[in-house]
Amino acid sequence: MKDYRPGYHYLPKKNWINDPCGLIQHKGTYHLYYQYDPNGDQWGDMHWGHATSQDMIDWHEEPVALGPEQGGDEDHIFTGCGGHLPDGSAIFYYTSISRRRAPEQRMAFPTDDSLMKLVQTRENALTVDMHAPGMEVSEWRDPNVIPYKGGYLLTAGCRLGDHGAALLYTSPDGVHFTYHSVLAEANGGEDYSWECPNFFHVGDKYVLVYSPYRQPLYIVGTLNDDLRFIPEGNGVLDESGQEGHYAPQAFKDEGGRTLLMNWLTERSRGKWDGIHGWSGCQSLPKEVYLENGIVKMRVIPEVEKLVTGSEEFELPIARREAGEQYRLVVDAELAADGVLELEVLATGDGSERTKVLVNGSGRMVVDRGESSVYPTHRSLLERRISVPDGRLHLEIYVDHSVLEVCGNGEWISTRVYPAGDDCTGLTASLSGGSGRCVLSQLRSCEK
Repeated sequence: MKDYRPGYHYLPKKNWINDPCGLIQHKGTYHLYYQYDPNGDQWGDMHWGHATSQDMIDWHEEPVALGPEQGGDEDHIFTGCGGHLPDGSAIFYYTSISRRRAPEQRMAFPTDDSLMKLVQTRENALTVDMHAPGMEVSEWRDPNVIPYKGGYLLTAGCRLGDHGAALLYTSPDGVHFTYHSVLAEANGGEDYSWECPNFFHVGDKYVLVYSPYRQPLYIVGTLNDDLRFIPEGNGVLDESGQEGHYAPQAFKDEGGRTLLMNWLTERSRGKWDGIHGWSGCQSLPKEVYLENGIVKMRVIPEVEKLVTGSEEFELPIARREAGEQYRLVVDAELAADGVLELEVLATGDGSERTKVLVNGSGRMVVDRGESSVYPTHRSLLERRISVPDGRLHLEIYVDHSVLEVCGNGEWISTRVYPAGDDCTGLTASLSGGSGRCVLSQLRSCEK
C-alpha cells in the first residue's frame, strides 16, 4: 500500500492524536477537540487540538485550542468534555496533570462564540481530597458532564483501591461540584482502572460507557431519584481489544441525537516502524441507540456526502478492484449454518488479505492473520452479534489502514497495514443464504 494515511477519517495534518475531547455543537457548528501533541508523532506534550465542521463529515483543522497553563503547574491537558451552562454559554472540563501534585478536574472557558481559544481556570477545581475519608482514589481523570433535572452530573474515571470505577459528582450550576457516590465499579481487581467514562441517557435508559485499558464496555440501566445507577445489562461497545477503538466520547447535538466518536489507535503497528509524521485518527461519527437492551451504533446519514459513485452486485463476488477508500454494504439472509466471508485489501497473489466473516449463529470475525507481511499485529478479532431470523445488514468501511465493520449495529474496528501496491482486491462468498451488496467509493473529507 502506498499510503496508509486515512482519507475520510479525521486526523490533523501531522503529529500524534488520541482521545476525542469536548465534543459539542455550539450555535450550529460542531467542534471536535482531541488529545494532541503539537511537537511530534509520539505521545508526549498533551494539548487539545481542534477541528470544526457543519456536518461532522468535512472537518477543518483549527489552531490548538488549549495547552498547559503558562507559568502554572500544568504539564499536560488530559481528556475532558464540553457542555453548556444555563445561560447557553459553552464550558469545558478537563483533567489537569502535573508531576508536582495529584490530578485535578479543571474548567476552561472560550474567549468568544467561535470556541477557538479556551482559557483554563483554577477556580472551583475538583481535587482528590473532596472524596469521602478512606477512599483510595488514583488514576483519577477524564471528566464528563451532562445536564440533569436543572443541574449537572459529572462522572470521572479512576482506580478505586485495587479496581476500576466511575465516580459521580453533582452541581446546581455546572461550575460548583460536590462528590456524590461511586456510580459503578469493577468486581474486585477485574480492571486496573476505568478511563474516559461517559454517562448519558438514551430513551428512558441510562448508559455508562468506559474504557478499562481494553475494549470499551457499557452498562445499561436506570437512575433512581437518589442517583443510584441500577444496572440492567452490559456488553462490549466495540470488540477491538484496543486494536482500533478506544476512548469513545458521546454528546447530544442540537437535533437531540446521541452522537459518538472515538480514537482509532495505531496499536496494531506493533514494533513495525514504517510510518512517520502522524499517528492515530478519529472514527466516523455514529449515532447511539438501544435495541433489545443492546447498545448499538449506526454511522450518521451525513456520510452519504462522501459517496462519489456506487455499484450493486448479487453475492457472491469474484475478485474485483475496490480500491483503498470505500464502503461495502451487504444485506443477506443467512441460514442457521450459513456463512458470509469477504476478503478486503487483498493483493492479486493472495499473499495479503483481511478476512471478514459472519455466520448464521451471529459469530462475526475480522481475521488479520494475513493482513500484512510486515511485523504488525495479526490477531483475530471476534464478537457475537444478534442476527434475528438470519437477517444481516453488514457495513464495512475501508480507509487505507482503517477498517470499521458493523454487523446489525454491533462493531469491530481495527487497523491493517498491507505492504503490496495492489492490495485493492475485494471478494465475497456466501453459503447457506442469499444477498446483495453495494460498493460505494468515498472521497476524502476536507481537512
